Formats: sequence, C-alpha cells, structure tokens
Amino acid sequence: MSLSSIPLAPADLELIAQLKSKLQYAELRIRVLEERLRLLRIEKYGAGGEKLSQAPDSVGRHGINETWRPATLADLIAHYTEKELPEKASSTAMVYRSYLRTWVLPHWGPRKLFEVKTVAVEEWLRGLPLANGSKVKLRNVMHAV
Repeated sequence: MSLSSIPLAPADLELIAQLKSKLQYAELRIRVLEERLRLLRIEKYGAGGEKLSQAPDSVGRHGINETWRPATLADLIAHYTEKELPEKASSTAMVYRSYLRTWVLPHWGPRKLFEVKTVAVEEWLRGLPLANGSKVKLRNVMHAV
C-alpha cells in the first residue's frame, strides 16, 4: 500500500492548504526582497555596475576621489604604490614594489580593470616559473591592489 493511496482527513487537507499558502507567501516575499535589493544596487552602483559618487567632491579610502576611476590596472597600481604602499612596513613595500614591477605590470598593466578576471589570473600564475610560495605572494599582492 503506497502513501498516496491512504485517504487524508479533512484536517490534514486543511493543514496542507495552509502550509502551501504560507510557502507561496514566503516565496513571494523573497521575490519582493530580491527586487528591492536589485533596485538598491542600481541606485548605489548604477545600471552598469559602476559606483556612483555621493557628491562631486567626495573622497573615499586613501584619498581616492570617487569620481576618479582608473582606466587600467597600471593606473590602479600607480595609485596603490603612491597612496597605500607607504603605509606598509618598508620591507613589505619593497617586496610588493618588486613583484608589481617585475611580474604584474608587464603582463596586466595595460589591461582594463574589467578584463582582469580571477580565472585568467589563476591561469597566468600557474604558468609562471616561480615556486608555489612566490605565486601565493604574487596573488596576495594583486589582491591588495
């Protein structure tokens, strides 16, 4: 005898109907919240995903004017080495500069920021003639930028 052949009591049918109704309400609520989140993201970042400034003279972390957008990774690295790298320990800054100058800038410098994808960076790192520890350090340097 299968479960589907067992007759349900009217109370069971009523409970099932209530649960279905609650589930439908929860699903609808989730869709409404997702749509609100989408609209908030558009309001904050714009339809294309670029961050909109709060005010024309707004200045964010490390003195970046939020209306300034680096065109290439080289632009971003130049800002990083000028504004953020001096805050690190001198030995760390020296190693980071070396990695950026030797490995990152020649390959990634002229690329637009939206062209730098995680998968591409991982493939590039795998192809480098470096020890695994050096590749990890290089990945971390790129992440810091």
